[in-house]
Amino acid sequence: MYFIENENYYFSEFCSSLNITHDVGQGVINKLLKLKVLEIDFSKFAEKDIDDLGPKQILKFIYVGVLIVKGINIKILPKYISEKDMKKPELVTNHFKDIIATLFKLQESSKSDDFINEGELVDNSNLNMIQELINDFNENGIYLFKNTDKTKYLSEINWNKTIGQNNPYIIDNIPIYLDIEYFNTRSYQNNLVSEIHVLVLKECLETLRQIGFVPKVVTEEIPNLKFLSLEEIGGIDFILNLLKRELHFVFESKKVRTLELLYQYLIREKNSSSKDIIYGVKNYWKVWEELNKYYFKDNSSHLIEKYIKKPYWVKNDGAIYNTDRSLEPDIILEDIHGDKITFIVMDAKYYKFKLINKKIYKQPGISDIIKQQFYSISFKSYLNQFEEINEMNVLIFPVFDHEDNIWGTVNFDVFNEENYYKYNEIKILMLNCVALNKAYLNDRQIKSNEVNTLLML
Repeated sequence: MYFIENENYYFSEFCSSLNITHDVGQGVINKLLKLKVLEIDFSKFAEKDIDDLGPKQILKFIYVGVLIVKGINIKILPKYISEKDMKKPELVTNHFKDIIATLFKLQESSKSDDFINEGELVDNSNLNMIQELINDFNENGIYLFKNTDKTKYLSEINWNKTIGQNNPYIIDNIPIYLDIEYFNTRSYQNNLVSEIHVLVLKECLETLRQIGFVPKVVTEEIPNLKFLSLEEIGGIDFILNLLKRELHFVFESKKVRTLELLYQYLIREKNSSSKDIIYGVKNYWKVWEELNKYYFKDNSSHLIEKYIKKPYWVKNDGAIYNTDRSLEPDIILEDIHGDKITFIVMDAKYYKFKLINKKIYKQPGISDIIKQQFYSISFKSYLNQFEEINEMNVLIFPVFDHEDNIWGTVNFDVFNEENYYKYNEIKILMLNCVALNKAYLNDRQIKSNEVNTLLML
């Protein structure tokens, strides 16, 4: 069932949408409150009622992603999707799958720490380990130990048979056997490990299916083997001991890696106190920002360091204290041809503003507008090196079921007075979020001529 981030829902509406009873709904809400992915509006109800919610109690999700709690599957969509958009279920479902795949790709990217921290990623689904197991399977297939003559030394030695059937060489009074006999136990153990590998992969794929993420590549069909579950093989402790035993006999790096992944995955599953699956972010604005930075090929770092000054503090005794950070634009694009420059400063804004009776609501604040003007002033000395300057300031907003378009502009005339640097108005770009997600997943970035068309340059 889908809900929308930051939308208000009655508790009764929440329960009926999921087809669950009041008591089950209460248990789910309590769990979501502990995870801090949901808020309750207590403006009309006392906080003491939190353990006995009334039907008109208002709930609001502050999270985007999947929540499978107490067996209830809840999917939270970004706030740019409207109730009207929900009437296009196929488009919504496919976009949600792309969102999960995007979160996963961002989590694996070189900027993962920044994304995880600022986006407040919530992940109790063991997804990193699952993806590593899937990748390992794609590369190497199902684990299978081939017990050829070259690998006999990895099996256990049958000393009674070796001594009884072979003559030793005596060196320094020590018997040395060049012909060794082995117990024929490897085949059975290897078959069990193969079965374990198959069952774990099936479990991983089922977890991904529930989350809504479909792996790009599976190089071979996962076979159906003898056992239907890990419990049938002998339980998790037996399996962990079996994998440890197998590791003693294997030295090939790829096989060792597969065994280690299986062992680590099952250890986590054993120590997990809950079968709930939580995967998503509390700050989806970070996702919107990262997608735009990638798509527009942000090239701002060298200019920010040189031209955007940091505040400093001066004490009465003249001592100066510097600050570590200043304002930073999300994206800077520059196209230089001789003495001509096209210079675009862009900021990704995760807002869904509304227009009612000639007034705008839920828009970025004045500080966001002033910040864009600050950037224009900061880069003035850099731009004045060029004879012909085409400067533009852009705020980028998400739109779901519409084409990319320039919606209009935002203006703040105080900065256009005679004594101030003449500042260009800020263009409002509505960017299709469905296409943006797909571009990121397909490693596609916008070309300079497409930027010109998009921004009507």
